[in-house]
Order: sequence, then C-alpha cells, then structure tokens
Amino acid sequence: SIPWDANKGFAEAIAGIQAGGGGGDGVAKSIADRSITDYSDSEVTKIGNYAFSYCTKLKNVRIPNCTEIGQSSFGACTELISFYAPEVKSVAVESFYSGISIPKLESLSFPKLTSTSQGSLCSFL
Repeated sequence: SIPWDANKGFAEAIAGIQAGGGGGDGVAKSIADRSITDYSDSEVTKIGNYAFSYCTKLKNVRIPNCTEIGQSSFGACTELISFYAPEVKSVAVESFYSGISIPKLESLSFPKLTSTSQGSLCSFL
C-alpha cells in the first residue's frame, strides 16, 4: 500500500505506484485515492492484487505494456467504460469481479490473452 501524503499530492502518489511502490519493479501495487477516474501508465507491466479494488469512480484505464493483471485488481470498479491493455497475457482470479455486471463498459480487449483463472472475467458475462 502506498501511504498518502497530502503534501505531495495525487501526482506523486501515482508516481509511487508506477514505480512499484518505490521499488521500481514496474508493478502497480495499490492506489491510495479510491476516487480516481482515469489511470494511464506505459511503464507498468503488472497490476498487483487488489491494486484498484473499490475504485468505484474509475472509468478509463490505459496500460499499454501491462502483461499481467492480479487477483481482484479491478474488483468493484462498476463505472469502467474503457480498458486498454493490449499486451495482457494473464488475468488472475476475480480480477474484474464486482458481484454485478459492469454495465457501462464499452471497450475491453485482450488479444494476447493466454491464461485466465476461475471468475476472472465473470462480471462481463
């Protein structure tokens, strides 16, 4: 989890996530501000478990170099409209699970997907 520091602000908190929580490993681990509406990062290669869970206002995600989406990483993101991640090969269990459908989603494509887990895309069925 990235600690939120009001003196640094939102942009630096996102930068910490982009750098893997300060470790520079390219893993988006957790977002401090659950009211985020848009997320775009070309350096992230993996979305960690629960990273964006309950970001209920998240509408647009653009992670062009991400290859792996972790468990429940976008759980309860019921406002998603667009999700761009063309390099994703693996989607973990309940990655997008919200208990209900995601009615506003207009765009989702994983052309390189080779591995999914039980319930990984169940909110889209």
